[in-house]
Amino acid sequence: MSTADVRQLTAWLAGPMPEAGQVLREWGRDPEATPVIALGARFEAVRIADAVVHAAVSSTAHATLAWFLAEYLQGAVIRDSGAYYALAPTRTARDWQAPASRCLGRGAGLAVPHPSRRQGPGAHWVVAPERVGDVCDPVRVADLARVGQERLLARPAPRRWPVSHAPAVLDGGAAT
Repeated sequence: MSTADVRQLTAWLAGPMPEAGQVLREWGRDPEATPVIALGARFEAVRIADAVVHAAVSSTAHATLAWFLAEYLQGAVIRDSGAYYALAPTRTARDWQAPASRCLGRGAGLAVPHPSRRQGPGAHWVVAPERVGDVCDPVRVADLARVGQERLLARPAPRRWPVSHAPAVLDGGAAT
């Protein structure tokens, strides 16, 4: 990606002026910074918990998740604090009804990493934007959340042993 492309992309992510100036200065001082950007003017974001995404994709492996989300959602995705945030077109929140997810629209903020931040800890891009307007298909985002929720609900709850009857191997002791 050329320097001009990165400038255009960061300007789009930073949002409308005058707030964008502060965001761009923050990234200029520290590319690891994750300023909170107001949503609704350029894009919105659909929040889906890690467990739901991992169930939908049937994986927790970063490379598998990155590949699947890029191919299926066809847009940029952030991971932060136990959730994935799929960038979505403006006005998506207005009619959002997908299960196991929440669309953050006008009035909400999102910690957005610099486009070069591709690994944690902290907020980072699982699927980095490649161009201005690189948002996910909301129908596919809703499908991802629905499939993940269905898979989570279909799993039997893990068996919990009563403490007094738990096999010793469960607490690191020797089996008896």
